[in-house]
Amino acid sequence: MTEIRAHNIYAPLFLTQILSTTFTMNNSIDINSNLKIIKEISPYLLKMRENTNAAYKASCDDFVRMADMLSLSFMQKIESSKNLYYSVLSSENLMGKIVDINSLYTLYRSLLETLIFFHYGFVLPNNTDEKTLSILLWKIAGLQNYINTQENIPDKIKIKTNHYIEDYNTIKSEILEIISNYEFNEESNKLIKYFKREPCKFFNAPYTIKLLVGELSSIHKLTITEATNTYFSDKKVEIHDLYTILSVSAHPSYLGLQRYEEALRSAMNGDLKKMNNHLSIIFRGIVILSSCFQNEYKEFLEKFGNQ
Repeated sequence: MTEIRAHNIYAPLFLTQILSTTFTMNNSIDINSNLKIIKEISPYLLKMRENTNAAYKASCDDFVRMADMLSLSFMQKIESSKNLYYSVLSSENLMGKIVDINSLYTLYRSLLETLIFFHYGFVLPNNTDEKTLSILLWKIAGLQNYINTQENIPDKIKIKTNHYIEDYNTIKSEILEIISNYEFNEESNKLIKYFKREPCKFFNAPYTIKLLVGELSSIHKLTITEATNTYFSDKKVEIHDLYTILSVSAHPSYLGLQRYEEALRSAMNGDLKKMNNHLSIIFRGIVILSSCFQNEYKEFLEKFGNQ
């Protein structure tokens, strides 16, 4: 049994009331209560954004701009999950009247990924070099993933993406220039040696980065599963392999298809119990992730305001 106790004195009343109570994954939660909260999440986060100072809104800094875009994408996913559920109310055919459980789990997982990347990429970095390195590693991972997909396409198409390779090389030089100013521990040196190799198969992953002058600095690469487990462990919440569980439920795996079959049969037979069990877990989970994200977003905005 997984127990979560979440609270936040800065959250609006509708959020604190539900998050200040103890929740277990096995509990039956009223779907409408969660949806009522979910409807208010994006407007509340947008209000936080609107209340920031003019410097934040006008900032051309890449770090701030991308953090802002990531926070907006979190809000968008919240709205998508809500709309996906409510779309069944207006449908006139059988398939339209079935809540797409697999897609909801996909959105749930995407919200988790966004929370984790926002925390490691934009909230944890404490100084200019950490922030710069964090965003550069994120960029180069995305570029490398794209470049890897171009290996077997015709040259006349590949030539259109040459600027991505140029960007990759420029960013790599910037990364190497920053890390040349620091001494690193053994684990980080292995990662740096791997990074210097060509071709470098890099993947999007969260990083914990500590760059301290006069001491051994560190860059630690995490898998998204490790990052998720560490994130909740630091908050004293025992959630084991949540990312893996959500992936299994989102993909057309055996278990993912089983989730869909339960939803399909319950809709066809007018038995909503199994469907509601899934929806309760998903929407309650989205509320909890939103509470966590609100804390991260608030910390990020406070850091910016104190610069």
